Formats: sequence, structure tokens, C-alpha cells
Amino acid sequence: MQRWQATSQRLILQSIADDIRRPDAEREAARRELNPAAQAASPKRGRNSNAPMSQADEDADLEQALTYRANDGLSSMDRREIEATFDPVTRQCLDAIGDNLLLQLFTNNAEDVPLLISLVQRTGSSLAKSKALETLRLIATRSPLEPAKTAAQQFIDQLTQEK
Repeated sequence: MQRWQATSQRLILQSIADDIRRPDAEREAARRELNPAAQAASPKRGRNSNAPMSQADEDADLEQALTYRANDGLSSMDRREIEATFDPVTRQCLDAIGDNLLLQLFTNNAEDVPLLISLVQRTGSSLAKSKALETLRLIATRSPLEPAKTAAQQFIDQLTQEK
């Protein structure tokens, strides 16, 4: 029995990456295995990595992540891999919104309230805005931390008065 050799592994991975009959996810995984340095060098795929993050970029990332979270076809590993490419501010916003809103109540959501308020005020994404407002409403009604509860309720009241 022959022993597994690195050159054989590279050939197999290359054949997987080149085979158009294979699923896209499998081909992409093979490409990542073949060239791990390219993935680490450019965390912002599809964008000029030297350009500063724009609000449109952040909105697109938030839309993508929130849409993927609603899609049950992705594993948590897939979600982590996708979200790892996002800007730190975008990741903070996603953490503040959270997958399970009830679990968010048991974290220190006093730090999340200013971030969520800022997101609501600056985003152009209706999905991100609605998810942030939903989280703020939950914090305002159910948070065990009184400062977080008060700050969220004041912002919601202010929004209601402006309408």
C-alpha cells in the first residue's frame, strides 16, 4: 500500500478545483487548500483591500450575512468563514444583532446599544436597520441591565416622535 504523498494530494486537490462537474463549494474549498496564503493576504475578497471601508461595503456585508443567517442551508462553519472576511465594525454589528435574540439578553448588551443605535442611524440597508431595531426593542423590554434598557427605550421613543 502506497503512502499518501504531498504531491499526490496537490494533484487531487487541483483536479477537484478544475472539475466543473463538482459542486462550487467543493471546488472553492480545494482552491483554498491549494493556496492558503492568498486567502490570508486578502481578507476583503472582491474589493480593493487598500481602499477604506465605505458605508455601501458595510451595508452589502450586513445584507449578505443576515441573508445567510436566514438560509438554513449553510453550516455554522460556512457562516464563520464568510463573516471572517468582514470588517471588524461589521462583525461587531453582527454580534450585537446576534443569531438568537433571547441569548443576547444574557450578554453585556449595554455595550451593544450604542453600536446598534449608530447602525440604525447610518445604514442604508433596510434589512440591517430592521434587525437592529428589533434587537433594540428586545433590549428595551427585556434586558436585565437597566442602563441598556433605558438607552434603548429612549432611542426608540425618539424615533417614534420623529415619525
